[in-house]
Amino acid sequence: MPAGELVVLAAASLVLVVEFSLTAAAGLAMYRPGIERFAQLTGITPQPLVYRTLGLLALIGVAGVVAGIWLPAAAMAAAAYFALLAGFTLVRQVQRGQRGQALVAYSLFLVSALAVLVIQGVRSA
Repeated sequence: MPAGELVVLAAASLVLVVEFSLTAAAGLAMYRPGIERFAQLTGITPQPLVYRTLGLLALIGVAGVVAGIWLPAAAMAAAAYFALLAGFTLVRQVQRGQRGQALVAYSLFLVSALAVLVIQGVRSA
């Protein structure tokens, strides 16, 4: 793997692991400010079981990104889920009229997930 791809993969993976580890912890612990932030971003207030399930999926996704070191398909599956989640959140933010800085974080998460998905896809081919 060329050095440039490796750096992008490492950076994008780090972004996903850090962000979605926090998401997993908040979801599994039913952290109230996390629920409120999700509602603020998407306009949807999830039921406790749904929020906890999102936390569990985030934890599985983080494990998949880490496992991608040895098993690129695991990272691809995790990155696809994170891309869908980040894309959904961005669409909801735009629909709700959020602009500027509010869109930056999930744009970064979407680009990071897509980078991991593409690079790991090339790696596994």
